[in-house]
Amino acid sequence: MDFIRRACISIWAKKGKSFLMLILLFVLCSLVFAGFAIQSATRASEDIARKKLGGDVTLTLDMDKLMKKMEESNGNLGEVPPPNP
Repeated sequence: MDFIRRACISIWAKKGKSFLMLILLFVLCSLVFAGFAIQSATRASEDIARKKLGGDVTLTLDMDKLMKKMEESNGNLGEVPPPNP
């Protein structure tokens, strides 16, 4: 109990420093909690956007366009164009 009594005496003797440390602790805790809140809000908005737009996106190569392009270029394969989204 002597530790607690000496801690209280020290806090009472150094009021300004103790008050500043308390404010600093409060600000740091607030920033940490704000970070957690932003992270959870971001996840929630991702889920909402995914539900609104549809959960799955499938990219496929349009074979008709590829065949027409090959016919236009006289059958040269060359590079296959990237699929259009």
